[in-house]
Amino acid sequence: MKTFKHTPRIVFVEDTVHQLNSDIKKSHQTILQTSVLLEARSYADKNLPKPDESNLDPYLTSIGGQYKALKKEVSVKLQGSLQRFLGVTGIAPLDEKIRGTNDAISKEADKVKNLESDKNRIQSNTKRSGYKKFYPVLSFIAIADCLFTASSFLKLGDISIIAFFVGAMVGVAQVFASKQTVLAIREIENPQKQKRYWIIALICFLIESICLGLLRYYLAHQGVASDIPFIALNPLTFAVINMLFIVAAGLIVYFYFPTKAEHEQLNHIEEIEKDITKSTKLKGDLITQYDELVADKVKAVKIHGELVHCEKELFEKIDAFYDEAVGKFKHENVTKRTDGAFPECFKQGHGSLPVAVEKEFILLTN
Repeated sequence: MKTFKHTPRIVFVEDTVHQLNSDIKKSHQTILQTSVLLEARSYADKNLPKPDESNLDPYLTSIGGQYKALKKEVSVKLQGSLQRFLGVTGIAPLDEKIRGTNDAISKEADKVKNLESDKNRIQSNTKRSGYKKFYPVLSFIAIADCLFTASSFLKLGDISIIAFFVGAMVGVAQVFASKQTVLAIREIENPQKQKRYWIIALICFLIESICLGLLRYYLAHQGVASDIPFIALNPLTFAVINMLFIVAAGLIVYFYFPTKAEHEQLNHIEEIEKDITKSTKLKGDLITQYDELVADKVKAVKIHGELVHCEKELFEKIDAFYDEAVGKFKHENVTKRTDGAFPECFKQGHGSLPVAVEKEFILLTN
């Protein structure tokens, strides 16, 4: 009898094949005892096959059918074992999920690519996209103006904190007003009208600075600072310095801060960046999911390959058991015959055992 070659396998397949091996041996012994020997004796009582018969296969129909059924049982159990391993998700649905995930990854990749293209196109049309880095400079000017303006409300002997808060409010208001005025005037398309508004704005800020300078001179001149030289308390000196802060803030806004249209473009860029971040994260999650699905597919295919190989080996073992059964049939028949003949068909080979299924494991798609 042909020996059954043992090859290393994973535990899941090993346990399944071990159980099938045991079942095949039991079934083989049962067939020998309940069918092969009984049929051999039954034909021997009738001195069949006849001495001149050359074909043994008709006498092996029942025996061959049992071994054929055993092959089919093995195939069904192996396929059922693979299905249990896969669970409710078969390989075909798994393939569909892999294709769907791959399509989703490609879709997100194209989306990110298009968003990056839109972002670069908008950035190329926006000259003042880096305006945020000038906020610290503008804040520094605002703080300096606040401290300087606070001196307008400071009278020695009074509560200094009140002067600080009032000065801070006025200083912030001046810088904010300068910023908004520059942004508003810059939106005017008519050059003549724009020039006229520039002049009006400068005059207004100058008058406001002179008023603060006069208030500062009055408060300081009435206090212990009356001995300070007039040039230090001169309202015009204060107005010039205060205007320097206002003009500096205005120039920073004019050259580096975006227009209303550019600001809308920058907001659009921020929205695009959020979408890019969201799509990139989703793409990463999909890639992780894809890798997991492929790993499951690889594992399933590996087990499938092991089971197909085991099916072939088990079929070979059943063929060997069938050959053994035919040999016992011949021996028992010759021993129990009354005519002492050795039929011609016993000298010839018998037909091979037909395969129980047309295809092995029709579970995988290419």
